[in-house]
Amino acid sequence: MSDDLLRIGYGPSFIPQSFDYTSRDYYAIREHLIEVVKSRIPEWSGEDPADFGLALVEAFAYLGDLMSYYIDRAGNEAFLPTATRRQSVLNIARTLGYVPTRAIPATGEATFTTEVTYTGADIGVPKGTVINASIKRENGYVDTVQFTTDAAITVADEGASTTVAITEGYIADSVSTSNHGVVVGISDGSPDQEFELPLSPVAHGSLEVYVSDGVTWTLWNEVGHIIEYTALDNVYETRLMADGSVVLVFGDGVTGRIPPTTQTISAKFRVGGGLRGNLPAGTIVNIEDSGLDVNLSVTNQTSTTGGTDEESTFSIRENAATGFRANRRAVNKDDIETLARGVEGCYAASANATVWSNVSLAIAPNYDSSLSPGLDGTVGTDVITGNPTTTFNDIKAAVKAAVEPLMMMGSSLTVRNPEYAKVQIGITVQLVDTASQAFATADIKRILLDGPLSFERRGFGGSLTAADIYHAIFSNTGYITGGTVDDLFRKDTVYTSGVYPTDAAWYEILVLDTDNDLTIDFGGTGISDL
Repeated sequence: MSDDLLRIGYGPSFIPQSFDYTSRDYYAIREHLIEVVKSRIPEWSGEDPADFGLALVEAFAYLGDLMSYYIDRAGNEAFLPTATRRQSVLNIARTLGYVPTRAIPATGEATFTTEVTYTGADIGVPKGTVINASIKRENGYVDTVQFTTDAAITVADEGASTTVAITEGYIADSVSTSNHGVVVGISDGSPDQEFELPLSPVAHGSLEVYVSDGVTWTLWNEVGHIIEYTALDNVYETRLMADGSVVLVFGDGVTGRIPPTTQTISAKFRVGGGLRGNLPAGTIVNIEDSGLDVNLSVTNQTSTTGGTDEESTFSIRENAATGFRANRRAVNKDDIETLARGVEGCYAASANATVWSNVSLAIAPNYDSSLSPGLDGTVGTDVITGNPTTTFNDIKAAVKAAVEPLMMMGSSLTVRNPEYAKVQIGITVQLVDTASQAFATADIKRILLDGPLSFERRGFGGSLTAADIYHAIFSNTGYITGGTVDDLFRKDTVYTSGVYPTDAAWYEILVLDTDNDLTIDFGGTGISDL
């Protein structure tokens, strides 16, 4: 110890003790502080709960525990693999240049019919007519799901019917902007202006942004990376927020033009999208437009399909990292798949080539709660194919346009539909005496669809094993005491029972129809709900 310290009265206890930097919880900090105080005041026991000194120690230990928690959280949220808050993941993804997919609205057809007793002029149904379904959800609340007609039609009298295409959601518009959308703000001429859209969710592919000088409305273009454009380009980019809202981001006068001072900025877009729009036939029966004739009724004779939620946090975390590594080049298989997944609406991609100059790419859209996302499912029983939906066709075209120009000169890209291969699963489960068989059945279905057969984690190719199923079911439930996986095979094989390989081709995704292709034998255990 230095002589200076001894001269001013510090004894040997002044020398700092070694500190365990891993002791960061309340109890560890408390014990360490007590040891430090005892080293200075040997007669202090630190054991009397009424001691004010001990109360101070415990207060500091609590503060240290709290600070350690916030330090850990702040550190975790700064990195893509460990971030848990959706906004943190979105911010990091934006830094890496990744644009998440917005919600996609469901589509279908609605049939308008006049009353049999009505005789008179044909009834006109304008484009954009709002119709809806009142759906009672599992938690008991009634959800009103709106759709709009995609074209104008007329319906003849005396029970005649006319069918028209419909899309979930409604268009945000206003006559005050001459039908150029709703006003989102006034430019102040500063760089990097941001304007939050007043409604959400904003459906994929529906956003149109206009800038007006009060007379002329000019359409500006949405781009993925505004930094790639010049000061003369009328472009903007969007930022998806954790609450589902969308923010418009304009240029700084170097990369992207600044909207001129005092000019009005408006946005026209479809409010809607998501799984909630996928409805069964016969549910859309209400016409919201009070101006339509009372002698008119509506229904959807087929289900509405294709609605998908905005890209999940898990998917953004995966795709943002791989997209950054691809660095906007399509040289190898991984590059092509990564760039395809970076296109809005494309969830999974799998590339294959027998020669370098001709690449086939199978893609799949975001999950829409059906067994064949992106397809109408009209072809095949055990391996589902069929015709692509209009939205999926648009996504395929966008993928081709985004990827092919970045491939090597002389090479071409063919974007194909996915094929969905069904699997058959049979399990035997032993329940605890108090467990309900009905609850266990529903929960096992959920576990399989959220785990080993999750569309989000399954992707193209690969295989499903009995160990995958066993681990998912028997390791994550407290009401199951044991069981076996008795059946696992692809339904397009010759097998009818037993456990066999389920390998999927590079263009196939394994799916499970839990209503028809999953059998659960409880062996008399648990409580039967029959």
